[in-house]
Amino acid sequence: MRKKDISAANLRTQPDYDYQNGKSILKGYRAVRTVEVTLRQLDKLNSLLDGALKAGLNEIRSVSLGVAQPDAYKDKARKAAIDDAIHQAQALAAGFNSKLGPVYSVRYHVSNYQPSPVVRMMKAADAAPVSAQENLRAADHSVRRSGRCGLPA
Repeated sequence: MRKKDISAANLRTQPDYDYQNGKSILKGYRAVRTVEVTLRQLDKLNSLLDGALKAGLNEIRSVSLGVAQPDAYKDKARKAAIDDAIHQAQALAAGFNSKLGPVYSVRYHVSNYQPSPVVRMMKAADAAPVSAQENLRAADHSVRRSGRCGLPA
């Protein structure tokens, strides 16, 4: 793991009170730091989570999955959508004993997919007997593109 893949700049302090008989007694202060890690080898995720918990990290809030170069996958999906649209249009035209002419119009819909976090609340005490691998479920991700072409009448 490279140093540039770890961000731990946020540090928040807050008072920690104990409440007894309707009164608040200051016990001390709590420091909370958010750590963000970019992991470039997904097969190492479970080891990373287990190691973080064993090293004293006491809570893992979420895991977000994404890809390093999303535009390459979007381009590939767009090309596949165009090829599929051409194939379907050719089949429809052949059904009417006709051939495709020039493209009349194109409507292109892009859904800006943002990977959503896989929410897990793992407390160190609760997670000790169970490895992170047993807490993480596999997820399917896809990139979709759609378009509509019109032919001249």
